[in-house]
Amino acid sequence: MLGTKAGEKEFNMKKDRLIIINILVTVVMIICMSSAVYAEGKIDFSLSQNSENALPGPKLETTSKIESTGALDSNLTATLQSSETSSGKTFTDLAGYEWAKMQIESLAAQGIIAGTSATTFSPGNNITRADFICLLVRTLKLTAEVDSNFNDVVPSDYFYNEVGIAKKLGITSGCGDDRFKPRESISRQDMMVIVSRAMKIAGMKLDESARDVSRFQDSGEVAPYALSAVTQLINEGIIVGSNGRINPKGTVTRAQTAVIMYKLLNRLEDSSVSPKHENDTSVSTSAKQHPAVSRGYRAVCYNGDIYIAVGTSGRIDRIKPDKTVYGLPAVTNVCLNSVVSMNGIDVVVGDGGVVLLAKDGGDFRPAKSSTTKSLYSVTIFRNTFLAAGADGTLICSSDGEQWTSIDSGIKNDILSISANERMCMAVTRESQILISVDGQKWDVLDYNEFYKGYSEPCRFRSVRSFGNMFYIAGEYLNYPGTPAILFSDTGEIWLEHILIKINDSPGEEHLPLIPNAFAVDSDQLVVACNDGKLLTVTGCSTCNKLDVIGDKNINDLVWANDFLVLVGDDFWFDILKSGNFRQYSISAKQALIDFNNGAYIVDVRTDDEYSQLHIKGSIHIPLDRLETELVKEIPDKSSEIIFYCSMGGRSQEALEKALLMGYEKVYNLGGIGDWPYETETGN
Repeated sequence: MLGTKAGEKEFNMKKDRLIIINILVTVVMIICMSSAVYAEGKIDFSLSQNSENALPGPKLETTSKIESTGALDSNLTATLQSSETSSGKTFTDLAGYEWAKMQIESLAAQGIIAGTSATTFSPGNNITRADFICLLVRTLKLTAEVDSNFNDVVPSDYFYNEVGIAKKLGITSGCGDDRFKPRESISRQDMMVIVSRAMKIAGMKLDESARDVSRFQDSGEVAPYALSAVTQLINEGIIVGSNGRINPKGTVTRAQTAVIMYKLLNRLEDSSVSPKHENDTSVSTSAKQHPAVSRGYRAVCYNGDIYIAVGTSGRIDRIKPDKTVYGLPAVTNVCLNSVVSMNGIDVVVGDGGVVLLAKDGGDFRPAKSSTTKSLYSVTIFRNTFLAAGADGTLICSSDGEQWTSIDSGIKNDILSISANERMCMAVTRESQILISVDGQKWDVLDYNEFYKGYSEPCRFRSVRSFGNMFYIAGEYLNYPGTPAILFSDTGEIWLEHILIKINDSPGEEHLPLIPNAFAVDSDQLVVACNDGKLLTVTGCSTCNKLDVIGDKNINDLVWANDFLVLVGDDFWFDILKSGNFRQYSISAKQALIDFNNGAYIVDVRTDDEYSQLHIKGSIHIPLDRLETELVKEIPDKSSEIIFYCSMGGRSQEALEKALLMGYEKVYNLGGIGDWPYETETGN
């Protein structure tokens, strides 16, 4: 177990100051995750008598935020239901539309779209200009004061307000002569122009760099007015084309609309500003603001056969130990934040409540998540998947297919969750620690409040469990860039590991040092940090080791089969052998602690040197006899062995030989002169 050490504030957790926590937090807040993402209760959308293929919807108050999203066009009255009643929604007519099946079913499960009947979706039907505008305005939650409209759009039209909003914001200027042609099918290039403008109005940044779109066979058919928008949406992955064609003059189907709205819906969380139109018309969106996520890998896991890395833009790669990368077909374009594997089932979670599932090494496909909240972390607890995310979201599944909601009792974002066989813990940025022994009922400890006056306040980033111990990575609020590393085996008492020295120099010389994730290599904690920094933490607060292995933030890591796999920004990764980053030095103080706890101290000097003076209780094995005698004296290769000699050179040789013999927990104490404790003479 990692030890405690007096830090800058001379904090010393002695026995008489340990506080046994009796958590009496009563769970009183219910997180309503089963509601549709934009709807409160059930809202009926009636069909307009004048529309043959309409997107039904209620009249909107143009001065207030739009809080409901209508269903895609239907010849029936559509009802926007809660995700609890819509979960598992599918349609019988999606054969041939596998490329849109996941998006259609996901939006239907969230109550955002409806079919043309209880069992059909009519994916090949065209969508009208008015219907597309309605769904676009509602999906992006745009509002404006409507004081005029097109000549062919009248107040009795069900789409009057949405089209008016789009005109007011400059999303559409119509078709000339102040007409909009609302009931005509929308062309693909007109759709792209409208979507590009709407995304910018909603505060989404688009890649406007010039790209060569000539790879599409029909790129020359794109009208000049649409070329910029087409290029932008291709750059952003909103439009990918089909069979090498853009088909700019073709129409847009219900299936294509579902795919586009799904992508836009999941891009809402990328919006970090409250945008204004160029004429100072205020635009309102209700997307939750999250810190920007750098492009790259966010998480990695080992499934027993291969490493799985996930990241931004829906990227999923399988990585072999020889560093061969197999990119998987994109299932979504949202940021994927976490991945785990259990019994041949691989589960990935991401923004917008996305849950993806793969079995026995197959391709990933969408699972039926019970939330639209972004999911930041997933773990396994007693053969059950547990995922955590925005606004206190917790969901669980026994098979990765069907997920149900759990009341966490909090509203803050849950950034990370981890478990062992005894219990499960999760953390928020605000220093809340959630603790459960059954995965259903959760106690909450506010670390900063509880340890006020005993420890510096922290901002948490992640939690990991290894064996019986839980570790929390964070940062000290009053000392930005200073890592906070906490550990506990029960969640009742949390201890700090202060980094007094790193690479034999004061810890503060290596700041900023932001810990992102943990892995354990035998008896050492390995920490993924910012700017390519890899920190190795031992039980000794002065024996920590820092390697800089690149310039990218390392966002996650996993240790398996003597290899450490690291992933980070810009889809950087590396695979290292254990010995590349382990700390093999140990202080005399820590060596004595370990010796009293069962470690072996081995003197590798000659017989004469040993008889003159040696550490009391040490074993004597001269270096030239080490390979034959070490296994006789210490047959258990999982034992901790601490070598020393006169100056440290021979003990380093002994350490390297022991590694080759299969011993893992080996350390170099240095010379006997570094030992201030009890010694003796003789043989």
